[in-house]
Amino acid sequence: MHFFIKIFLENIRVKIVAFDAVQASHVSAYGYPIKTTPNLDNFSKDAILFKNPTSPAPWTIPTYISWFTSMNPSEHKVVNRFSVYNPPTTVIANLRTLTPTTITLAEIMKENGYATVGFTGDAGARGMQGNTIGFDIYMDTPAGFNGFDYSIPLALSWIKNNTNKKFFMFVHGYDSHGQYDLKNFTQRFVNFNYTGKFKGTVQEQAALREEGLANGFIGLTENDIKFWRAWYDEKINDADARFGTFINELKKLRLLDKTIIIVSSDHGTELYEHKRFDHGHTLYQELIHVPLIIWAPKFNGIKQSQR
Repeated sequence: MHFFIKIFLENIRVKIVAFDAVQASHVSAYGYPIKTTPNLDNFSKDAILFKNPTSPAPWTIPTYISWFTSMNPSEHKVVNRFSVYNPPTTVIANLRTLTPTTITLAEIMKENGYATVGFTGDAGARGMQGNTIGFDIYMDTPAGFNGFDYSIPLALSWIKNNTNKKFFMFVHGYDSHGQYDLKNFTQRFVNFNYTGKFKGTVQEQAALREEGLANGFIGLTENDIKFWRAWYDEKINDADARFGTFINELKKLRLLDKTIIIVSSDHGTELYEHKRFDHGHTLYQELIHVPLIIWAPKFNGIKQSQR
């Protein structure tokens, strides 16, 4: 409570930046030997980097509700897309219906004079589950899995028109998610001549996910695994480049020194660590160990957290 009172008094902006589906072990700021995240690495030097954060769930919908309520999924009860699923009878799971007395972070910020805005990649981050509660603006269209290439320009446009306001902003992108379409797959992290059957498409990734769910495992060669991990690294690297653009624009607007920025991911994703793909099906580290980096003007220069 004292932390938020201090924010309100000092007129500080607050941003949460969510890299969807990023496991910490593929982030170079967390020691990954491949430089996937040069912008996050640089950002983290003057920030507090939490070494062992654990996501409250291994997939999107319950996690973001937990972020906005400080409640475990078992408490807020938004644990699936539907609260009733007995076709043809279905009921969309919604925070306000399932736990009507819950107060969200956006509501608290709004009550204290903050403009509250969200720009997301839709899909599991869409507003219908209750993510919109407390937000003046919450953009979750077009439908599908959209990345920072969609949400960050919208966020920057809003900021440029509201530079004098104190605001709470949620910016989210699916860039690293298996179902985000990597339209220009350069294979820059594939450091060998891959001659296997895969091209790195969302259809192939979805088929591998379903095979793993059906059989408990999928059969891949060692080179197939290296190929898919390089594909994942490129997705993270692209997301990192877009994040770098976002931070640079905040610097140009002279807002970085007036802003607390919280960077994290809702969950990781499996890339054959336990012989399956994607997320939501286990609680192994590749699904729940996520990055968490907090930057604020008064944190600048503080030694990184060992937590």
